[in-house]
Amino acid sequence: MKPPSVLLNKILDWLNEERFEVEDLTTDKTDFHLVLVNPYSLGIPIQIGKPKEAPYIQIAVRTTFPTEIKEGLKNLGEKESLKFVSWLQRELLKFEVDHTVLPNKKSPEEIEIKTNVYVDDMTRSIFMSMIQKIKFAVLFMLWSFMQKLVPDDENIGQRFGDASSPMYG
Repeated sequence: MKPPSVLLNKILDWLNEERFEVEDLTTDKTDFHLVLVNPYSLGIPIQIGKPKEAPYIQIAVRTTFPTEIKEGLKNLGEKESLKFVSWLQRELLKFEVDHTVLPNKKSPEEIEIKTNVYVDDMTRSIFMSMIQKIKFAVLFMLWSFMQKLVPDDENIGQRFGDASSPMYG
């Protein structure tokens, strides 16, 4: 496995070449923890972290649902809301990303979409394609919520909660 500083420098070079704005949130629990600020104009940061001693890097988005989404799910009723969230989870599997609905599917308030890239296998192409997978999964999730729950609100995507809270807090 590459030393964390070599790996970090390589990743920072790739991200700089792609013109991403990057913030560092590294803590004592991580070798590094970076945040891509508003990548692809998503309005939701993408986090890139390597937990200490882990053989992988995790690329993730964690977002809190705005009030309109929470109310929309509540207005659907428990059965229909659960059906919609379950459908969304099945659809996210097609993007080949992991996801977690928090605190649970019956009363969702946040969603985390993530994937791991193993350090030994990582190339620029693999790394950037994983970021793309996360991007497309997030766009699909936003579109799905907007279409189902607030189809007439053009600005709802801008009100998804602050996703920059650290993954490794």
